[in-house]
Amino acid sequence: MVVCAHLWNCVVKSEEAEVTDDNEPEYFTFAADCRSRLNPPLPYTYFGNCVTLAKAETTHGKLKGNEGVVAAAEAISEAIHKTMYNEKGILDGVLNRLKELKELAGKRAVSVSGSPRFDLYGVDFGWGRTKQFEPVSIDPRGFFSLSKSRAIGGGVHISYYRPKIQMERFAAIFRNSEDTHENSADSDHKHTHIIYVCVNPSLVLNH
Repeated sequence: MVVCAHLWNCVVKSEEAEVTDDNEPEYFTFAADCRSRLNPPLPYTYFGNCVTLAKAETTHGKLKGNEGVVAAAEAISEAIHKTMYNEKGILDGVLNRLKELKELAGKRAVSVSGSPRFDLYGVDFGWGRTKQFEPVSIDPRGFFSLSKSRAIGGGVHISYYRPKIQMERFAAIFRNSEDTHENSADSDHKHTHIIYVCVNPSLVLNH
């Protein structure tokens, strides 16, 4: 959650010049695993998409301020609690959540997929361990992909795609983080840029 809060804060700060109203809503969406919270629960080995949408919401002014990471973390924590600990069950209102996701089109929203628990670099299909993981389906409108770091024990591998000018603003803010190891990959097209970062989550708390 700390890494997601930090990323959300960096995105908002990097786009501060594009927003004139501090009260404009900002959204952060992510998938919540439902398997263990069903009754009866599904086994860990269940193969399928047993997830639901979680949506955090706050304002632009709160996220861009000095306590922006705290505001982001509080909003994400509230979304987790509201979704995961719903007294009516985790799937209550799930169809409405799909509608809510569609309604975010055109609004200021950041999304994340994956998890630091996904050890993609530990996967071996018989050809040896993974040397480089590159997601090919990242939404260019503000979508992060997370996985377990290849380079740092306890670290997170973050993939993010934005138009190059926007990415440069984001990277300048993100680089202020402590103990980040960045490997940027420019494409031949001047409008695209992908950044792969490994970050130690514990140090974001002191940022």
